[in-house]
Amino acid sequence: MIHLWLGCKERLYFSITELERGLHSVEQAATLNVENSNKTHLALIKCFLKVKYRLEEEVPKKNLEESQFAKLYIK
Repeated sequence: MIHLWLGCKERLYFSITELERGLHSVEQAATLNVENSNKTHLALIKCFLKVKYRLEEEVPKKNLEESQFAKLYIK
């Protein structure tokens, strides 16, 4: 006896191992792909940190921590 499973046969299923968690990961991957291809500030983290914390030189960890502290606690 053959049982038919009712449901939408047009759904798009992705394996968990391949794309982690389904459509959310596909959207996230597409967003990251657009950011990397367009070279937005989110794709270039160093540039983003320089703009956000108003740093002129390279971003060593010590300078970043000091800038974050100043922005959070000194207003």
